[in-house]
Amino acid sequence: MFVSPRKAPPGVFLPEEFVVPTLVAGPRFMIRPITVSDVVKDYGAVIGSLDRLAGRFGPEWGWPDREFTFEQALIDVAWLQKEGQLRRSFSYVVTTPDGESQLGRIHVAPSDTPDADAVIVFWVRADEENSALETELEDFVRQWATTAWPFENVRFPGRDGADPEACGARPAAVVRAEPPVEKDAAKDAAKSAVKDSAANVGADAVADEARPSAGTRAVSRGGVRGLRGSVRSPGRRGRQGRS
Repeated sequence: MFVSPRKAPPGVFLPEEFVVPTLVAGPRFMIRPITVSDVVKDYGAVIGSLDRLAGRFGPEWGWPDREFTFEQALIDVAWLQKEGQLRRSFSYVVTTPDGESQLGRIHVAPSDTPDADAVIVFWVRADEENSALETELEDFVRQWATTAWPFENVRFPGRDGADPEACGARPAAVVRAEPPVEKDAAKDAAKSAVKDSAANVGADAVADEARPSAGTRAVSRGGVRGLRGSVRSPGRRGRQGRS
C-alpha cells in the first residue's frame, strides 16, 4: 500500500526526499522516463499521430508543428530528459511490454494555479484513439497520480472537461519557451548523445515506428490492477520498509 509523503513546501514542486517513479511494468504496457535514446520511436509515434496531436495541442501551444522534423524531435526529447534530471517536470514514454513500440507519452508538471498540486497531460498514438488501451491508461494514470506521487489535487488538461489554458498548463512536450542558453545546451547535448545513431536514422525506420503495432490491441482484462501489482522502483521512500 502506498503511504503518502509530506507535501512539498509552498513554491516547491516536490519534497527533496521524494523518489520519482522510474518504471511501471505490467502485462499491457510499460511506463518509464523518456531519454534521448527514445527519439526514433517517439518521432514515429508523433508523426503517425500528427493530425490528432495538432488538433488537440496545436490551438493552445502550437505543438507539434506540421513540419515537425527529426532534429526538432531530438531537441524536444533531450529537453524533456533534462527537465526530469532537474526535477522541474517529468516525462514518460508508454510502450508495449517488450519496449518495441511506443504507444504514447505522459507528462507530469507543476500547476500554475493554486487549486492543484500538479497537472498531468498524456496521449496515445492515433491508432489507439478511443481504444481499450487509452481507457486503461487513463484509469491507471488517474490512480498513479495520487498514489505514487505526493499530490492531493491533480488537473488533467483536456481530459477533465476543462479548458487546458484554464488549468494553467501546457504540454511538457513544448520546449519553445525555454531560455535560449539552456535550449542551446540541450540541443548540443542531444546531438552529442545520439550523434552516431541519429546519423543512421532513415525514412524506413521512422515509418516502421509510425505504423500500428499488432500487439497493442490486446488490452482487455487485468487493467490497472495488473499494473499496480507490478510497480517497480516505487516513487517514495518508506514504502515496504524503505527508510
